[in-house]
Amino acid sequence: MINDFLTLCVLCELRGKQVPKLISTRSKTFCHLPFILSLKIKSDTLSEIVNPSLQKIAKGTGIIFIGTVIGMLLGFVGTVIIVRYLTTTEYGLFSLALTVTGILAGLSSLGLGEGATRYIAYFKGQQASKKISGVIVSSI
Repeated sequence: MINDFLTLCVLCELRGKQVPKLISTRSKTFCHLPFILSLKIKSDTLSEIVNPSLQKIAKGTGIIFIGTVIGMLLGFVGTVIIVRYLTTTEYGLFSLALTVTGILAGLSSLGLGEGATRYIAYFKGQQASKKISGVIVSSI
């Protein structure tokens, strides 16, 4: 229901109408019914808004999926090649080194990427370009 409310807000902005108030109860969140009926929403308008967004989401999802599959295939092929040329002891040491490296890399970032994303967006909203470049430099 919240998605419907957000769609209504977008439509209101497009039509120049006042954004509706959100009414909440314990079980439901809904808009005032007379307001919804007063919009006279055409399905064409809704599809004009939703279709480009869905296309962007589908494209991004496809790119991520293909990249993930290619990465998994390369990892599998690399593992097969490494196992063929290393002894059991050497492969164990190699796996241990990868595990320690992965744990240390995870601990070293400690949410740095998420924090940088948040502060870049925040400073972009404040038009503070010097602070944005400072966040980027410090996160590298």
